[in-house]
Amino acid sequence: QLLTRGAAGRILLAYLPEEKRAELLRQDPFTTEEALADLRRGGYTVSLGEREEGVTSIAAPIQNARREVIAALSMSGPSVRFEGPGFDDKIAKVRRHAALISEALGRREQDR
Repeated sequence: QLLTRGAAGRILLAYLPEEKRAELLRQDPFTTEEALADLRRGGYTVSLGEREEGVTSIAAPIQNARREVIAALSMSGPSVRFEGPGFDDKIAKVRRHAALISEALGRREQDR
């Protein structure tokens, strides 16, 4: 499936070289370069039923010591479990744990 849909795929897409991103966006313009830039600034993305109806996912990038995004950490589940006031807490947890994994891989805190 294409990287334009779904939270984890979109994380990986956002950090690909510009030419590869443009090629994938031409194949499936579900997202935009502007949205990917927002994702990079915010450090996470959310998918609301993009790959499967009724499923929500949150993802954040995992970086190595060279500041390269090598993976995405995601949390997914039935959308009804993501509704309500705890949604921001779920985003914070995904971002925090992605940062902890990145730090374990040599990414230093002050480099972020």
